[in-house]
Amino acid sequence: MKDNGKVLRLVGNGLVCVVFVVSVLVLLGGMLPIVMAMGPWNGSGGEEQARVQAMNRAREANMFAEISYADGKFTGKYIEFEVLDGKITNYTVGEAKTKVFEQIEVADFGYSGEYARGAVVQINGTNSKILAHNNPASLLHITKSSSEIKHVNITLSSGIIAEKVGNGSNLKLSGAVDAVILVGSSVTDVSGNVIRINYTQQSCGITIRFKPGLPEAYREQIQKYAREGRLGGEIDVVANEGQYVEDTQGYEHNAMISVKSMEQNRLRIRVNAEYTEGKLFRIGLDSATAGTTDGKKLQAKLDGSKMKRVSLEELGQYQEQNRNEAAYCVESNGAGFDIIAYVPHFSEHEILIEKSAESAKGLPGFEVVALVAAIGVAALLLSVRRRM
Repeated sequence: MKDNGKVLRLVGNGLVCVVFVVSVLVLLGGMLPIVMAMGPWNGSGGEEQARVQAMNRAREANMFAEISYADGKFTGKYIEFEVLDGKITNYTVGEAKTKVFEQIEVADFGYSGEYARGAVVQINGTNSKILAHNNPASLLHITKSSSEIKHVNITLSSGIIAEKVGNGSNLKLSGAVDAVILVGSSVTDVSGNVIRINYTQQSCGITIRFKPGLPEAYREQIQKYAREGRLGGEIDVVANEGQYVEDTQGYEHNAMISVKSMEQNRLRIRVNAEYTEGKLFRIGLDSATAGTTDGKKLQAKLDGSKMKRVSLEELGQYQEQNRNEAAYCVESNGAGFDIIAYVPHFSEHEILIEKSAESAKGLPGFEVVALVAAIGVAALLLSVRRRM
């Protein structure tokens, strides 16, 4: 009986050891999802602090930056200007503060005030609205909400030259800057240093986009696509501890692009537009928001279906040929990525950007746990046999 009791105690102690080892290994095996759950697209608390940190990251990554107001002037990293009774004056762009426009005036604007929030200044009128974005492209968007608005006058600064792009009404600005003025179906007229944009019945917006003064060569190709009217909208997103900040702008035809939802390593973008042909959309993420420093690990889906990954040049061919297949490319800029997506047809769509699934490397799986347990049991039986 004593021997049996000793055996039972040994068996019990051995089982405790095995359970302990297995528990430790299971805990280690479960650490990956725990760590990932603390990633950039999850978290709570300190919402304002998280937003401020996200804005700081956006600035450091050259995506967009907060804009401030003092003494009648809006000042930011990429744009600077004044507002006088709804007129924009002394509009400068880039970190070099290059003056591009002496004045921008929307006729019959009906000025009612302005405010700055995050990276965007909104100037309100009873018949129109102006949005100025403090980002590397120094985006400026003018919309109208009434047939009362007939035209917009833009006075260029010295040395800035405007000329039409191809046979259309879009304009290219050159000189100290490289920019495009997209006018949709509006009619443009250039006389000296004054641009007059006459709205037609169908036109609803004007977008001015500058080529960012950043080193990556692919930005020239994106500016070319914008100049040719291929770009439908842009959005930059930085997420931090469950909060996110974004800078977004749709171009013509009431195009809207916005964050739909964020999950662990997944960003869902909503695109809603009335384009009659395929368009390109640029989606910018910093590395922390993307969850990776390797652009090859990012993949895109349109409405749940995988998009084909191609080069930036091929993507332009997709749009030019109006192909019916959705596609995308990923360009790295050192601090993060620009995902350019081709959407072949329109109503409302969802673009999903996610990091491709990876197998857990170096973590003990079921086979390892079973092996350790078997070794523990074998050692226990051997010990019991020797004592008997």
